[in-house]
Amino acid sequence: MDVTTEQYAAISDNNDWLYELRIVARLDLNNNGKGDWLIWLTDKAKMGRYSTLSDLVAYDVSDEQTVMRLVPLVP
Repeated sequence: MDVTTEQYAAISDNNDWLYELRIVARLDLNNNGKGDWLIWLTDKAKMGRYSTLSDLVAYDVSDEQTVMRLVPLVP
């Protein structure tokens, strides 16, 4: 499985399937002064009709550390 990267995305695109993880916004969703990332996860079959887009949030992301938590936006 080959993965390509862009400035705000990681994409795996092969003959049968597409996966994409893309940061679409940096906000302060929990009002603590630290940046939170809004992330879209695309999961799509190339054949058939299966396609999903999930919203995820990574809370308290800073330039000095990795993502602390990655949770679904809506359970």
